[in-house]
Amino acid sequence: MQNTTPVAPTPKVQAPVAPTPKVQAPVAPTPKAPTPVAATPKVQSPVDVAFNALQPSLDAFKAYQAKIKTPQEAAKLVEEVKKDPTSFGLTINTLTGWSNRFLVKNGLKAPNETQVVPVNNNIVADMQKKPEKEVFVESNSNKSAKDIFSYLSTVKGNNSDFISYLNINEGNLQKFKIIKNNQNSKITDSYSGVIGIAHFLLDSDISGKEIFHDPNAQTMIGYQLNNKNIMKGSTVKDQYVPILVNKENDIAEISYRKVIDLTEKEKTQIIAPLRQFRYEDIDWGSQIPAEGFENTVKQLKTKSGDITRMLFPTALGKDSYGKFGGGSYVLIVENKDIIVDFAGSISQLISTSKQIASLYKVNVNDIIIAFHDTGSYSAKPKADKNGNLKYSQWSDFNPDGFTGGGLAIIKK
Repeated sequence: MQNTTPVAPTPKVQAPVAPTPKVQAPVAPTPKAPTPVAATPKVQSPVDVAFNALQPSLDAFKAYQAKIKTPQEAAKLVEEVKKDPTSFGLTINTLTGWSNRFLVKNGLKAPNETQVVPVNNNIVADMQKKPEKEVFVESNSNKSAKDIFSYLSTVKGNNSDFISYLNINEGNLQKFKIIKNNQNSKITDSYSGVIGIAHFLLDSDISGKEIFHDPNAQTMIGYQLNNKNIMKGSTVKDQYVPILVNKENDIAEISYRKVIDLTEKEKTQIIAPLRQFRYEDIDWGSQIPAEGFENTVKQLKTKSGDITRMLFPTALGKDSYGKFGGGSYVLIVENKDIIVDFAGSISQLISTSKQIASLYKVNVNDIIIAFHDTGSYSAKPKADKNGNLKYSQWSDFNPDGFTGGGLAIIKK
């Protein structure tokens, strides 16, 4: 019998098990962000507007109160307020004016106290028809000059009438009555023997012993002393500045001089910065938004596209003059010592510049158009028939204390 070797059983090979696929956890869909809803702009209520307008007066009152250290000083304050309840500017006219200014600057109201005025295209013809009105400027300096022609018209305002005027000064020396700025004024202040405001100075005041310049004005004067333009787009290379030639009590003698011609002493006698362009620097047909205003006020631009701060209301255009339209300007006939003070609309300014160039036989680009403060100081308040001008006529123009200083036309 044959022995058979036992055969080991073939091990059972298990089929490879496929790895269990990893089941990914379901990803929650990203929730769709809700479309943001624009917040409804808060409309200023009359109470809000009134509070905004009143705040500067309240701040002035608090500042005064903070200085009180003794019962005697407190009693003095009480007596002052009893005597003059308006001593901190708390009047209906002032409150209303500041409120209106707020509404205009925020585009909630079109400017009032700004009207369309006619253009006088016959200045030269009028001068030839009438005998020249010559008024020699009596001066305490050794410089002499004369005012040879002027016209005056009235523009009606709500709280005050305004003057549109022109005066040609040959000799570059003018006399004005000094007007104090807001922080140096009381609502009861008045000025006698004047026709009206000639110019409101830009953030400056010359009523005190020292000439006052707000930091903004100091910076601009610094630029001009370095013979740099403070307005982009201006091609005036030799800057003009207004110099206080002499001062006696409340009367100032003013002359417009080139910075390059000033002595060291005269550099300390600049009364305010002076914005200036050559006539042909300006794009007279333009209109762009005015800085600091919404859609209610526009301004001209330069031919290089820069701002000018030469304002006019959107609705009335360049034929209008008032608190937010046109203004007062100093037309300087370069190198001829001829100064033309003018207040009126942009359209009047264009016509007047061309006529002055024709009168003195110069190119219109030899006319430098300079100006001090603008809207809402564009309008120039008029004195009454007795030559009296009241601070309350412009106390509502701007609540900032360092504004409002100026020069008034003396009644001859």
